Amino acid sequence: MVMYLAIQSHNYGPGMTDLVLTSAYGNSDDIKDDYTNYKWVEYMKDAHENPWKYLPDWKESKYVDGNYVSNVLRFFPSDKVKYNYDGKRICLNLKTMKVESKIDLNSKIK
Repeated sequence: MVMYLAIQSHNYGPGMTDLVLTSAYGNSDDIKDDYTNYKWVEYMKDAHENPWKYLPDWKESKYVDGNYVSNVLRFFPSDKVKYNYDGKRICLNLKTMKVESKIDLNSKIK
């Protein structure tokens, strides 16, 4: 989920991203403790639909691109991405934004 958050924060900027993460978790750093937690996605959608909740002086009806992550990831050659994170091999489904598998790289294959 960290990859999605990085893409989304490029769209929302660090200020709005921190505001949304603080609303979701109480502290914007908490997402780093559990990279599989994607509760922040609903808050990002809410910030797009109701930006004045986060930015009281906001005058527009929406905040930036509500489909930014999907729009960026449509250029990936596959609907799955695999990467190493914190000693684990992670497989993410880009369509569902969910972790499909997590393998501990330190475990021995028998």
